[in-house]
Amino acid sequence: MDTYTFTVDEPLKGFIVNARPWSKTAKEYVAFKGKVRLFADVAGVPEEIPAGYRAIVSLAVAWKKKARIDLSNIQKAVEDGLFVRDRGIGEIHATRIQHTGIERVSITVG
Repeated sequence: MDTYTFTVDEPLKGFIVNARPWSKTAKEYVAFKGKVRLFADVAGVPEEIPAGYRAIVSLAVAWKKKARIDLSNIQKAVEDGLFVRDRGIGEIHATRIQHTGIERVSITVG
């Protein structure tokens, strides 16, 4: 598997646990996952991790607001958006950068 890098700009939406599927929050989450997949498609990231491979994913999440970001929720949203089956992710590295004035996630998949 090659290495791919791309950036998804705001709004970032993290994984949601208790939202009803038809709620505004759930719809925003699904839209964000679709946006991740769209940018992944443009970058050439395969929808599935090839057999015998483990993906390594690195995230740099920039957050513009004062509210604390839940990095693990953004991480899960990116995993769900990247691959049909994310069990093949062998490693994931995530960095949170707060109060930047911008909101985006830079993603590298190898």
